[in-house]
Amino acid sequence: MPTPRKDLVSRALASAAIVLSTVTAAYQSPAAAQAACTVSAADQAVDAEEQEALTLLNQFRVANGRNPVSLSTAATRAAAWMSRDMASKNRTPADHVDSNGRTIGQRLTWCGVTYNQFGEAIYWGSPDGQAAFNWWRDSPPHRAIMLEPGFTHAGIARAFDASSMFGWYWTLDLTAGEPTTPTPLVGAAFYIDGTSARTGPSGARVSAFATSAEPGFSYKMVSGRSGGTGRPCATDIVPVNDTVRFANAQGVIGQTAGNLNRPPGQWQVCFLAEGQVVTGAASYTVA
Repeated sequence: MPTPRKDLVSRALASAAIVLSTVTAAYQSPAAAQAACTVSAADQAVDAEEQEALTLLNQFRVANGRNPVSLSTAATRAAAWMSRDMASKNRTPADHVDSNGRTIGQRLTWCGVTYNQFGEAIYWGSPDGQAAFNWWRDSPPHRAIMLEPGFTHAGIARAFDASSMFGWYWTLDLTAGEPTTPTPLVGAAFYIDGTSARTGPSGARVSAFATSAEPGFSYKMVSGRSGGTGRPCATDIVPVNDTVRFANAQGVIGQTAGNLNRPPGQWQVCFLAEGQVVTGAASYTVA
């Protein structure tokens, strides 16, 4: 097998104006500009090897007096797009420019990442998270970017293509400037008496709870149905409370309330963060 390779680019941007002018100037292709930053669910999902690399990164940062970084959905989407681009097109771009001509910053912006500083490391040749981390750690410029104190978020993804030269391709995107991502709420939503099911009229004011809320982060309380998918609040979603901020410390029960205006039938009550359900569901039957 060819020797695994890696590369790195890091750049701090002085202002949002510079980012916008750079992105505008670089998008020469209408097709490239209009296409959505879309990745498959499998590529977006963080698997065990990717999680291993992220865990090792955070252990490395903490051991060297740096803050751990939080996993970012948007940065992971950008990393997944780049890894798939390299794998499917058998590319190892030392300049980190993707097949549509986007630089790192342009790709992050295209994929919805908010940032004022970024760095990217790429690697190819092994499926192992430990191997990817070791390569970056043992390379002085990569080590420097992994220990950059300003970074707060990370996106990581690997992709495989059997027809490519190196098989496995990895991307690690590190950023600063994203909004704080909440710790997912733990367990199912439930009511003040500890039950997870209630019956009442449409328009009733309901109080739902969740544990391990991130203080000050804006969640949404919604009602919906599983729609046969098994995932809570997957369909027929209607807001109950658009802005929910828990005042309690993380790990302590928080509470919010809203009016459940739904037609007769059984509904679920859930909390969302960044558009994703972050609790299981309490049920509410409209009589």
